[in-house]
Amino acid sequence: MMEFGDEPVTIVEIDQPFCQLVYGTSPCQAQLGTTGTKKCYNTRFTCQDPLNYDPADKTLRFSFPQESLLEYGLIIPSLLGVSTSPMRLNLGSMDPDMGAFGERETVVLKFTDHKHSDHDVDKYRTERPNAHGQTAVQGFDPYEQGTFWAKWLVRNPYHEGYAVRIKEGKMGDPLASFRVRNYLIDRIDGPSNGRVTVRCKDLFSLIEARKAQAPVANTGELAAGITAGASSLDLTPTGIGDTEYGTSGHIAIGGEIIEYTRATGSDTMTLVTRGAKNTEAKAHDQEDLVQEVLSYVSERVDDIIIDLLTRFTAITAANIPTSEWAAEADSNLPTLYSADIAKPTPVTELIGELAEQVGFTLWPDVETNQIRLKAIGNNIVPSVTVDDDAWIVLRSLQIRRDPDRRVSRVQVFYGMINPLEELDDDKNFRSQVEVRDVGAEDATQYGNKAIRRVFSRWIGQFGRSVATSLGDLILKLFRDPPFRAIFDEDIQRAGQLTLADPFSLKTRAIVDDLGAQALNTMLPMAVRRGETKIEIEAQKLSLTQPTGQDRIINIDDDVNNVNMRTLHDSLFAPAASGDTVEFIVGPSAIVGSDNAAGPAMQTGDWPTGVNLQLKIDSGGFVAGPGGNGGSNSSRDGKPGGTALKVDFPLLLTNNGVIGGGGGGGALSTSTFFDNGGGGGAGTNNLVNDDQVRGGFGGAGRPSPDFDGEDGSLETGGLTATLQLSGGDLGQPGVDTADGTGGEAGLAIDGDSLVTHLSGSGEIRGPINT
Repeated sequence: MMEFGDEPVTIVEIDQPFCQLVYGTSPCQAQLGTTGTKKCYNTRFTCQDPLNYDPADKTLRFSFPQESLLEYGLIIPSLLGVSTSPMRLNLGSMDPDMGAFGERETVVLKFTDHKHSDHDVDKYRTERPNAHGQTAVQGFDPYEQGTFWAKWLVRNPYHEGYAVRIKEGKMGDPLASFRVRNYLIDRIDGPSNGRVTVRCKDLFSLIEARKAQAPVANTGELAAGITAGASSLDLTPTGIGDTEYGTSGHIAIGGEIIEYTRATGSDTMTLVTRGAKNTEAKAHDQEDLVQEVLSYVSERVDDIIIDLLTRFTAITAANIPTSEWAAEADSNLPTLYSADIAKPTPVTELIGELAEQVGFTLWPDVETNQIRLKAIGNNIVPSVTVDDDAWIVLRSLQIRRDPDRRVSRVQVFYGMINPLEELDDDKNFRSQVEVRDVGAEDATQYGNKAIRRVFSRWIGQFGRSVATSLGDLILKLFRDPPFRAIFDEDIQRAGQLTLADPFSLKTRAIVDDLGAQALNTMLPMAVRRGETKIEIEAQKLSLTQPTGQDRIINIDDDVNNVNMRTLHDSLFAPAASGDTVEFIVGPSAIVGSDNAAGPAMQTGDWPTGVNLQLKIDSGGFVAGPGGNGGSNSSRDGKPGGTALKVDFPLLLTNNGVIGGGGGGGALSTSTFFDNGGGGGAGTNNLVNDDQVRGGFGGAGRPSPDFDGEDGSLETGGLTATLQLSGGDLGQPGVDTADGTGGEAGLAIDGDSLVTHLSGSGEIRGPINT
């Protein structure tokens, strides 16, 4: 091999789809005089038999004009320039002034346009001078006819998205050893004055808002209007059921979401639930749009992103290192997320929301053509220390502070109510947490508030701890104005500092109050590579501990029939031995039951070694269902139900009330009227409507004048003549001469598994060990 010293070589490769068939040879059905007057150029635009078009990539290579390029194959030496604008990450999508993924990497390639013989790009170039039945090509000489880029562009107008690789190395080195960067064509300008400009972007150009939405916009409409109570609908046009809709799921029509099923081959939908997902059942008109709802239920963030990218964008599974992502999520992103997306929404917007609200950075690695996922705020351990002497090129360091990004309060809205309402409407969320640092607002510090609001469709009703962790993360990052360090390092250190991998910075430009050099954790957000040096831009991370790891489930709203294991597994990856899981029933929250057989709350089963804890705050209730009062048809009162069923060791701190459902009172009869028994105290299926909470009063005679009272949360219902009847919370119903009052429900079933910690609360009702 010849010796070339350190002469740099840049080779640009463009993959052009090129049909593998031969014109007019089966399976190609093209025929001169029938499908065209001249043969194709094996490109989609010139194809005369599109149904049999069979493309594979043809790689065209270009370089700067240099000697000794032949060892790298057929190369067109028309390259004039390569200009790169490196990507700049928006770490964790935390900067609202940047796009969700920051600034994309772009490359501008400049070429000279020139004569070309069509060698390698026209399979039939040797036939065209002799016509062979082709018209208007007599005496055709491709070298004298047009220029390379002018011809290529007219034959390949669909070039947006073609793969481009920039390979850089030293003359004489094997091509396989060259550094490779991967891009996609965004657009081509020219030819102008004998030059062409090819503009390229990184892989994320495939998920730009104009190119990718989830769910896909549907085009099906109602074939006829439906009433608010209709149980089926027909779609139009014919056949659209199979082409655009699933066999089950949810659809949105106007302001209503409907659960549906559909048989394969049918355009008729059976409407299972009208007014689903907190919407109202309404009448709808003919030709109203029927839009499918995209739902994610208790899924880990890596699975959600993979689904969004591979189902709704042109990115393929080959671009996603799934095992690498799974390992990152296993270690640092255990929380599960749910969302209903009822309107076509840009994929960039959805993933950007997740990045901010979960705490991760996602970016395309142009050298591997893989998409990287990195948690932010978890296990941030710097790998190296960068200092003035060994790393930073003299006089290259710049420190820039961003006072506009300072935050003193973070308001997180979560538990979205109606998926059809606007995302930034704070009235459309069940809950809100505010994490604040009032000291930062003091006149002796920054002197004013700096509020950041986050509206989350992904954090569910019981996700207070997740919302709080998010607020903590943002506040830690931006409590003080973050600063960025920009400096150069020698090219010999290439690969030692990489995007989103933390390092420690120790420099004379950043000191503590004593003037000593301070050690700061930094995260690279841009790496700009030149010929002799590399520019690093990194942001300070003000994190003192891992975040997002606590398995705390806050129950702040009324809810029925809580299975602690099921609820946990809807929010987090499965717990393992050594994990602590804590449930907190907040003040004024009521955990009840909507059926007599079901306990208000039960532990469920857990893996051995899980530390399961339940805390009931003052004012919080775990209350079993109240028994119904005796009636003419059934004189005995019904028993109350269980409040807390324990099937796994539980640490209990009770500052509220745990009460079995009160038994229903018995019917009492007389000559002229019969008193229906009062309902027992506790809960029933209307708990979420803030209406009746206890058992229902029994029907009397005449009804309704002598019906028993319904029970309330703590007090049993009276008879119509104001006699005690239904049992209070944890108490049996009153017996009469005509019937027996219902037994009180258990306050705790399985008390032998409970370790009672400190607490000033009450346990009302019998306990079963």
